[in-house]
Amino acid sequence: MSDFKPYLQSAHIEGYKSIVSCDVTFKPGLNIIIGKNGTGKTNLLEGMRMGLQADADALSYEPMLQIRLIFEDTIDHRGAPYGIIVKRPDFSMEEDEAEPGDASFKDYNEDKHKIEFFAGGEIYDLLKDEFPVDLETQLIPFEIPKLIPLLNDRESGWNIEGKRAIPQRSKTQPIRVFKILLSHVAASLSKKLNGNPPLECDKIIVQELRDFAKSVLPLVRQCSPITNISVSPGQIDSGQLANQLIVRGYRLIFEINGRFHSYDQLSDGTKRVLLIACELAKFPNRNEYLMDAYASAFLLEEPELGIHPHQLHKLMNFLKEQAEQKQIIITTHSPQVLDILNQDELDHIIIAEFDPEKGSTFRHLTEKELKKARFIMKEEPLSHYWRYSDLDRNPILI
Repeated sequence: MSDFKPYLQSAHIEGYKSIVSCDVTFKPGLNIIIGKNGTGKTNLLEGMRMGLQADADALSYEPMLQIRLIFEDTIDHRGAPYGIIVKRPDFSMEEDEAEPGDASFKDYNEDKHKIEFFAGGEIYDLLKDEFPVDLETQLIPFEIPKLIPLLNDRESGWNIEGKRAIPQRSKTQPIRVFKILLSHVAASLSKKLNGNPPLECDKIIVQELRDFAKSVLPLVRQCSPITNISVSPGQIDSGQLANQLIVRGYRLIFEINGRFHSYDQLSDGTKRVLLIACELAKFPNRNEYLMDAYASAFLLEEPELGIHPHQLHKLMNFLKEQAEQKQIIITTHSPQVLDILNQDELDHIIIAEFDPEKGSTFRHLTEKELKKARFIMKEEPLSHYWRYSDLDRNPILI
């Protein structure tokens, strides 16, 4: 694993839903955003996701949105900051707004939003996929997608023409890890097919899915009731064209209490924990396919949804452990989530508030709040501070 560990240090977002203009800073590891309903927690995660993915087509639906994301390196704090700027079409940054030494790396779609990758002091000839941060950052929302490749999407699979396999799935927003897994299997099929395609095709697909199951199972066991993952076979049919195969129906199944279940048979809470664990996992020696040390922020909405308090405790311990290698930013309405933090991690709490004039704002604990939190933590869990006091004191104003 590389020693290079970038993390999202700050975000500036303008013109997105309840966010008029906001600045928020983050820490390496686990960051927890709290606040009442309607204060803009979800809007912040969505805005950051659009900036991290640097997708001009998606940004075109938000013509007023502007984003500036700054990354730092946990290994070498002396390095110049680097990041992403998303400018709306009618916006040009004033000279005095630029950071000293900033230099544009690459511009895309000048007729739409302008996306720039920058770093201080040096100019590099980088393409988007060479930027040293994973721009396919996943946001797992509180409402998980209904159709997920290789779990319950009947349209997911591969069309094979000769020795070329093309991944297929429904036109829905997939969970990132399974979208990548679908493409990875397609690459393996294209590379390995030789001789008897149907027989070889089944063998290759099953082996790749078993390898994936083996790599994610330790994490899935750590935070869910799932004890094993297996592969349910699919169908391989001849297509209308010569040398064409249509492959559908392969999916992962999950063992709980000695019986295997399809994804759709799992409880909502188990589904959610499963997707979180899989997204945070990676293939052994295949870092290019899944999130690794180069990944930017992992964004997660309300991990407590549908989960028993005991299960939530296990999940938060899991996220805390994972946050030693990855930056994880979550929103929550559950005071119990705060109990995972130590006294020296109180600056990892971010409070979302809403002002009728300023819109959504985000801040860290004040000195007075820090002092009170430390006092409470001497005798009680930190959750008591939020549950029985005015920690997120602003009323709902929208």
